[in-house]
Amino acid sequence: MINQHHTLKLIKEYMTDKGLLIHEINNLIEIKTFFEYLNNSKNKFNSAYLLNYLYKNISSDDVSKRKTTARDFEDYLAIIFNGVVTDEIKRDNLNKDNIFI
Repeated sequence: MINQHHTLKLIKEYMTDKGLLIHEINNLIEIKTFFEYLNNSKNKFNSAYLLNYLYKNISSDDVSKRKTTARDFEDYLAIIFNGVVTDEIKRDNLNKDNIFI
């Protein structure tokens, strides 16, 4: 999976450099536009690779029944759209007064 993530990063950087992917996504419409671009250009290598990754790792019947697909999809989105996977962020308990409702 690590090599696939590296390939996703390379494709993302290439597509950003070529202006096919916005460097900083600000809303869901921009994400939707990107996925529409992938669908409309699925016969280009980069788009085909990204779509194939989604199919093989997230939506195929063999994979979709496992419990790891949400994490894989979160990794994919984080790589493509410069996000942060929340599992990798150290979080503190903000309930310092031990108040429970």
